Amino acid sequence: MPLIAMVRELAERCERDDGATDTLTLSGDGASLHLLRPAVEALQGRGLPIQLRAGGMPAEIDDIQPTDRWSLIAHKGGLVSVFGFQPQQGEKVVLFLSLGAFDSWARRQLDLAKGYEWPDRLTILVAGLGSAVFGPQLRCCGLGQEVPRFDQSTLKLCANAVSALVRLPLESLSRKVGQAMLSGGDLAGDAFACLRLWAERDIAQLLSNEVVQRGGGLEVLLRGGRRVSMRLEVPADAPSQEQLQRVQDAASWCFAEHRDARHSLLVDRLALDAEEGGGFITFLRMSLKSSLQDARDRYRLVVIEKKDAAIKETRDILKEVRTQADAYASKVRDLTTAFLRDLLAATLLIGLGMLGRMNSDGLGKLLESTAVDVFFKFLAGYFVFACVVQISSNWRDLHLTTTEFQRWWRISRTSLPGSEVDRILSDVITPRRRTFYIALGAVAFFNLMIAGALVNWKVILDAILASQASG
Repeated sequence: MPLIAMVRELAERCERDDGATDTLTLSGDGASLHLLRPAVEALQGRGLPIQLRAGGMPAEIDDIQPTDRWSLIAHKGGLVSVFGFQPQQGEKVVLFLSLGAFDSWARRQLDLAKGYEWPDRLTILVAGLGSAVFGPQLRCCGLGQEVPRFDQSTLKLCANAVSALVRLPLESLSRKVGQAMLSGGDLAGDAFACLRLWAERDIAQLLSNEVVQRGGGLEVLLRGGRRVSMRLEVPADAPSQEQLQRVQDAASWCFAEHRDARHSLLVDRLALDAEEGGGFITFLRMSLKSSLQDARDRYRLVVIEKKDAAIKETRDILKEVRTQADAYASKVRDLTTAFLRDLLAATLLIGLGMLGRMNSDGLGKLLESTAVDVFFKFLAGYFVFACVVQISSNWRDLHLTTTEFQRWWRISRTSLPGSEVDRILSDVITPRRRTFYIALGAVAFFNLMIAGALVNWKVILDAILASQASG
């Protein structure tokens, strides 16, 4: 007989603690001793450490008499491994040896203040279960069957996103939000009615603004066009697969993107039809379909309005960016024009002043003139001063106008994200800014070169005269 069937048959004939505990305890008398012996030998043969007690004292299997009251204690983690299942990292496993024990345990989870808690993922193994269900963080199947994979395609709700929109009482919520969501498998099966109730009540909380503890029970608050308070009740009948899927789809839709707008639209629509003091889950089963569809339709209108606003903002920002680009182009023209004007003025001034001395003797006397030396150095200082003033004033002006433009758009934008504003600025302004910096560097270089030539005018003129004399 297979080990699973052997242990299950023993459990069915004994008193057992079959809840979600770390250990399995079976108790019996001489009537079930013939089932205990092969089970113990098989478990010990697989290397599973077990404890046997008879009359309240530790005992070996051969020491137990038909008249003794005995108990068998085994660690469920080791028992699961012996049955051929290896949990993954971050996964907790719960084992049940009967469908009745599984159903009783799952229905106890409807009391959210005492609900079973697990860190990330939970696998429930039930002996005798013929099908399976699964979700992003929860799966349940028969012991010894192929275990389904966790559903990675379904949206895993983020606790931070949920807490920003729904206020949940910590004292009445032991599980993380959305952990009990189910998305595939035999969701319509009668054996999983308890899990459907569990998942529905967990997810239903997220379709409200606040869950509060009042009078020994939980109430949900809807703050839409109307303010409504409703009981978070436990319905007598489990939801159908369609009803469970609808609640989960609504929560997934609310928290997928633009969470503030979507959640607000759905809660506002639910509040219009809600009845003060009524049962919230019963109300969702009847009204969620139409409310969700209406919220989706209204959301499409909101998206269209936001799209139109974004297009208008894009046009406006492009106009402002065009003005900024023209400002950069204007500054480049100002830099080059001022530089060429100064160069022409200096050339004419020097040329007209030296026109009457265009011979070797006249130019030679200039080398001894203190006034001419002071004039050339003053002219060199002017080129340096003009360069500093032009660069600093133009750069400062552009920096201030660009900063003011960016600050204004950060404050006034309503539809465009900040990254889109930065992208438009980068695409349009960056080439203009690059050209401005190139012109800035070129003007600075030539001004400094001319200033250096004016300071060393004696060396240059002396070299010119020497070359004329040698020629």
